Amino acid sequence: RTVAMKGYPSAVAVGDGYALFVNNERLITIDTTMPTACPVLAERDNPDTVFGLALAANRAYLANGSQGLRVWDLTDPAAPVARAAYPTHGIAMSVIVQDGLVYLVDCDDGLQILAADDPVPLTRLGAFTPLGAPERLVVAGDYAYVASGFASNLHQIAITDTAQLHTAATHLTASMIYGLALRNNALYVVLEDGLQVIDLMTPGQPVLGQHYPLADAAMPHPWHIAVQGAHAYLGDTQGNGWLLDLTAPVQPIGPPTYPAVGNVGAMSLTDAYAYVPDQGVGVRRVANDHHLDVA
Repeated sequence: RTVAMKGYPSAVAVGDGYALFVNNERLITIDTTMPTACPVLAERDNPDTVFGLALAANRAYLANGSQGLRVWDLTDPAAPVARAAYPTHGIAMSVIVQDGLVYLVDCDDGLQILAADDPVPLTRLGAFTPLGAPERLVVAGDYAYVASGFASNLHQIAITDTAQLHTAATHLTASMIYGLALRNNALYVVLEDGLQVIDLMTPGQPVLGQHYPLADAAMPHPWHIAVQGAHAYLGDTQGNGWLLDLTAPVQPIGPPTYPAVGNVGAMSLTDAYAYVPDQGVGVRRVANDHHLDVA
């Protein structure tokens, strides 16, 4: 199913019975309980582009570009309410909420850690600015992994003491970093030349694992990644998508395996569906049966 919308959908997240997606103008909630339709529940104005999105305890945390961090209350998905804002000096790019903490990455301010227990007001507990312009983020155990894509740097930041954040290591990658995803003890890094897997089994000691190169250097490269079970879903800025079986022998990434119309944004996965922001048409719900048929 496709939910058409004006503007350019950039990110989507799935809650209990609803999905939330955002573009450069609006925040929209849809009903996901119906197998044959996705009716819109509510729309709200939300300025600037949202680059990252996280849901926790009926609240949506938006890495809202030049607006910093914005928090919406989705206790009633049909009536979203703006609850809090946290300004930053640059462009807020990624956000994760975990164990009562909000991890926010901003291009200028770096990694910010905020208390999420009561979002009014948001309280900063710690901050650290690594080299480069950080954009992507995952959190695994005692470390945050922050990617400064254009600098090809992956920073491993110790977060056990939020008041004393520091770099444990910096890993240089072979090409620019576009996306990060975490599954179990593996970090999936989307690079300009393919997909790199990093083994995080031993805390604090990442080990380079499998590498999935692009079959043809002239191909468009993946931009976003989401991982569910044994499969990785990738999308690029030119309307292409890939589905990789992570249990199969490593092979080069070949031609796209599912079509889009425009730029594929940050996806969200459930056991049944993949929700794909497609800037050509809106947000598409496709069956997550590893064939990616429109559902």
